[in-house]
Amino acid sequence: MKKRLITIATVLGFGGLLAGCQSQITTTAKTYQQTGIVATIKGHAAGKTIRYRIGNGKPHTASVRNHSFVVTVAPTLHEQTVTLLSSHAPRHQVTVKTATPLGSYSQFAQRYNQIITMAHLSPKQQRQLQAATAIKKNPQAAQSNPQLLQQAQQAQNILAQARQKTRAYQLPAYRQGVHPLVRTKAYTLRGNMQDNQLMGVTMIIPLHSLKDKQAARQFGTAFMALSQACGANGKQVLRAFKRATNHQKTQQTTLKTITNHGVHYQVAFSPNGLYVYVTK
Repeated sequence: MKKRLITIATVLGFGGLLAGCQSQITTTAKTYQQTGIVATIKGHAAGKTIRYRIGNGKPHTASVRNHSFVVTVAPTLHEQTVTLLSSHAPRHQVTVKTATPLGSYSQFAQRYNQIITMAHLSPKQQRQLQAATAIKKNPQAAQSNPQLLQQAQQAQNILAQARQKTRAYQLPAYRQGVHPLVRTKAYTLRGNMQDNQLMGVTMIIPLHSLKDKQAARQFGTAFMALSQACGANGKQVLRAFKRATNHQKTQQTTLKTITNHGVHYQVAFSPNGLYVYVTK
């Protein structure tokens, strides 16, 4: 009888230990950094959902599938504490490190939109705009020459029309958080904006864009504009990107990071297309 009691107690003890292990929230790390334009927290927990809170913010919910969960957090200019909560386990905290911004979003958007607009002008129209800029710098000469004033006005009209035609390709006004910036058939741009700073950009290129000449041109123009607006050399980056994708192996899902003027380009492949993550 005594031996049977010991056996039951032993089984109950191990059962309690296993239950204790299953009711813990665990994560793959205690500290996470930006991967792409977000930090990805992975872990295990019991139940169907967990709750998480970033700093003192509002609670959010993440699904738990096969005891695994994924939580994405947008990096900011400040270190963040993420608290993971479950009714089945004690809370668990991890840290998301700060990220280096690409720069001011307003300045980035202004440069990007200007490049996109100019790319849709013919060489003749670009020369007219350059002439109009020179006229603006010498207004006294323009006032004494009606022909120059007319040329300047024509150039401004050309610019206004180009902006109207490229509106779908232009970056929008600032919006806090991770949001789509541009959506076209040829590519999609998503950005992480925090405290008026652009923390990172993802460019998503469907496979058909690489096979269609017109879509490829649109993607190439946007890729160049994105690089130039970040302070990189657009032509150099595009050449490096083409070399890397042309030499991609069949089973390869990522490429070696391209770095130009301190801007990093991480390229990942999926069955549906390419993902280019642009960060500093």
